[in-house]
Amino acid sequence: MKSIFNESDFSHLMERIEKLSEHSKPEWGKMNVSQMLHHLNCSTAAPLGRYQTKGKPNFLLKLFKSVSYNDRPFGKGVPTPSDFKVTGAYDFHEEKESFLNHIKELTDLGHNGKFLPHVAFGELTGEQWGKHTFKHIDHHLKQFGI
Repeated sequence: MKSIFNESDFSHLMERIEKLSEHSKPEWGKMNVSQMLHHLNCSTAAPLGRYQTKGKPNFLLKLFKSVSYNDRPFGKGVPTPSDFKVTGAYDFHEEKESFLNHIKELTDLGHNGKFLPHVAFGELTGEQWGKHTFKHIDHHLKQFGI
């Protein structure tokens, strides 16, 4: 499974992120590219303690915890925790810069870093966070054809 903590996987992910532009259009879903980046900002800031979620881990969702970091890609209609649903207008360049800062901070911490629990799945190890974060970003880049 690919991880943001693997240098080669991370580099490839960053190359793909650089292909995003403010004119990128989604192939599915409701978010535009700036909203998607804001969504990724929230999800990468949360384990760092920079984005406060209101939700609590759900016992039933915890049964499916491994889905968040296994090799199987997320489906196109995977439910989004309400804390990460995005509407409104956002500046593409600000969101991209923020996202790049968050992802760098996560990778600097590495798989041994201390991360807050996932809003839906609860405690994840650093290794699981690395895989989940890669999988989540990859899902949204695919959403925009990248």
